[in-house]
Amino acid sequence: MLKQLFSLPAYLRYSAFITYMILITVLSLRDDLPDPVQKALQFDLVLHFGAYLVFSFFILWAIQPKNPIYFWGIAVFSMLYGFLMEYFQYTYTNTRIFSFPDMLANVLGVVTGAFIFMLFLRFLITQNQ
Repeated sequence: MLKQLFSLPAYLRYSAFITYMILITVLSLRDDLPDPVQKALQFDLVLHFGAYLVFSFFILWAIQPKNPIYFWGIAVFSMLYGFLMEYFQYTYTNTRIFSFPDMLANVLGVVTGAFIFMLFLRFLITQNQ
């Protein structure tokens, strides 16, 4: 099943990533979050960690870089995206702020997602041999 997931056509992988990116952007920049989301924000750092873990996994899955330089470049892009979302919260919203702990949770989520992606790739490579 994992092999099939990684062999999906590129347009499906990119569509899934772009949809998730839009979701993260909208949720990050909304001032008027629904009540269930407001309650979930009590676990704000866990949400940031999980959101960016999935973000980095999705983008790596969509692009499937073969070169380690591209792999880590994509991870850095994911971190920069998290930084930009924090900055835009401070700049363009009335009720959201830039938070260093949130930024740290974003970075840790990206690194963890990239590490998990590497483990999946190694597993797939060993299964093909």
